[in-house]
Amino acid sequence: LGSVRGARMAEMSYLQQRNTQLQRLTDPMVWRYGQMQPTGWADALDLVARVTVAVINDMGEDGLFVSAFDHGGAGGGYENTWGTGKLYFGAMKVKNIRIHNRPAYNSEVHATRDMGVGELNNCYEDAELADTIVAVGTNALETQTNYFLNHWVPNLRGSSMDKKK
Repeated sequence: LGSVRGARMAEMSYLQQRNTQLQRLTDPMVWRYGQMQPTGWADALDLVARVTVAVINDMGEDGLFVSAFDHGGAGGGYENTWGTGKLYFGAMKVKNIRIHNRPAYNSEVHATRDMGVGELNNCYEDAELADTIVAVGTNALETQTNYFLNHWVPNLRGSSMDKKK
């Protein structure tokens, strides 16, 4: 079972025959004048540094939080986050970081907790056993297709009642 989003990520992996290299980000982008604009690395890093310093000066190091994306499909997780990981963890020593749907920067591998690897998230079976599921500001079908269809839906339809007993 694959989501449209996840199953099509392979199409964006580097491949000369598909000209995907033409769609790759080669320069940083910043939001200026009401739209995303290309800029140089010195300008982009200076902007990050100034914002970071302002936050730390105002709230201390614990006031700095980073919310990053991390999609590993088709090798995208490594390719797309290597640079930001080096920046946040190596250069900036950020303490508070999370990926898109996790409370921390940790694994999104299906059911790792069920295998004994605690990734600071619920195990997928919890969605089948929960009496209440709360989702705020999200489209679970789009963002967590397998989790939603294989674990939420059986619970919502009542077909996991035997597991709850």
